Amino acid sequence: MTEQQARQKAVETAKAGLGAVQGDEKHKQIIDRYNSFSPLPRGYKVKYTDAWCATYISYIAIRLGWTDIMPPECGCGEMIKLYQQHKLSEWEERDDYVPQIGDIIMYDWDDGVSNYATTDNTGWPEHVGMVSAVNGNNLAIIEGNYSKSVKERQMQVNGRYIRGYCLPAYHLKADGVDEPVTVAPAPAPATRSTLRNGDWGDAVAVLQSRLNAHGANPKLTVDGGFGKLTETAVRAFQATKKLLVDGVVGTATWAELDKEPQSAATPPATATPPATTAPPVGGAKEWAVAQGIFSASTNLAAAATKQDIVDALYAYAGIPGASANPNPTA
Repeated sequence: MTEQQARQKAVETAKAGLGAVQGDEKHKQIIDRYNSFSPLPRGYKVKYTDAWCATYISYIAIRLGWTDIMPPECGCGEMIKLYQQHKLSEWEERDDYVPQIGDIIMYDWDDGVSNYATTDNTGWPEHVGMVSAVNGNNLAIIEGNYSKSVKERQMQVNGRYIRGYCLPAYHLKADGVDEPVTVAPAPAPATRSTLRNGDWGDAVAVLQSRLNAHGANPKLTVDGGFGKLTETAVRAFQATKKLLVDGVVGTATWAELDKEPQSAATPPATATPPATTAPPVGGAKEWAVAQGIFSASTNLAAAATKQDIVDALYAYAGIPGASANPNPTA
């Protein structure tokens, strides 16, 4: 992976959260994953109701496993301090710095001076995002907690409100091998990743599709986010397959998920009773007359034995095999 590909990987991870809204399942996954990091920065557990722009940037670092170059923190000002003190990554104070994708941009909404383009903003930072595209002087930035969602903002280089940039040392993630940054195909069963609540990505989408194929109820939305609904479906599947019910998708659970779902069993065929003439509206006697068992004029049996009469009545009642009954009753 080259440095540019490392930057693109960070951006793709940021894009995976687009559409998350505060209070929904994706947002809760972001907060939960941040809170699961150890040691928790400053010991503060982020609430679902807190501002979460810096938490989202930290979530990206945690998802990538790159917290060595992207120190996690839930506060913008404290995050700047971490980059200022960092031995590998850097803090860029100049507002007019031309960023690269993957750079982390800090904002100060109190930048009210008219000559902001020629004045360095040194105010307290109040918001943060990740640069996702640079086209000349035009920037696209992905931000958590942008109107309580993960959204993309358009801005100009050296635009108003820019406080500065945190610059992760992406070059340390480069090994010099050129690897195209593409969406990875679904892994083969033998190389399935272990998945748990809080994970995101293509592997989770595959998991959700397999759970649906095996009859997840309710059916899951295949969005690549491993939340509470997906965990509930995993636990139900594990219980059905008599696996360890822990909500974690490991080798044993993948092995069962990769099997073809069992189709509903076909009910055994039932014997079709011998066809008889449908009884007329009049009732049993009229039907017996039609069968030649009674005479319509004399109301007496016409060439019929007692067993014939009993069998006919059983047939009328829809009970097959009456002649085999050793004790027929009328």
